[in-house]
Amino acid sequence: MFTKRDQINKDLVKRISIFQANTMLFAAIAVYFTTDYYAAVATFAGGAVGFLSSVLYTWVALKPMQNIKPNKVVGRFYIGGAVRFITLVVLFYAALHVTERISQVDNTLYLLIGLVISQLVHALSPAFLKQGG
Repeated sequence: MFTKRDQINKDLVKRISIFQANTMLFAAIAVYFTTDYYAAVATFAGGAVGFLSSVLYTWVALKPMQNIKPNKVVGRFYIGGAVRFITLVVLFYAALHVTERISQVDNTLYLLIGLVISQLVHALSPAFLKQGG
């Protein structure tokens, strides 16, 4: 059973994830219209890497926290950070290979742009999204 705080956190995480996914899609569309299709795919792939790692982090770190000790809460955040880092490395490696196979042009910069945008949105969106409403 969720406490009120858990429900507020769950709603905020859902809104942050939706905002992050929409921003990632908007960035890929913007790159498509300013450069080409393959750069847009690379931007989307980089953003997807950041998005998926952020979702896994929040899933691990913000499980319902019903009356658990503070050191266990901190431990969850450390475990979530480790999962996020491993996911970033593995998925970014896979994204490099996928974009290398579909395009002859080096789109590593666009992969990085998508990843950076995705991570910035994840980090800064709690300041822009009102909690609890």
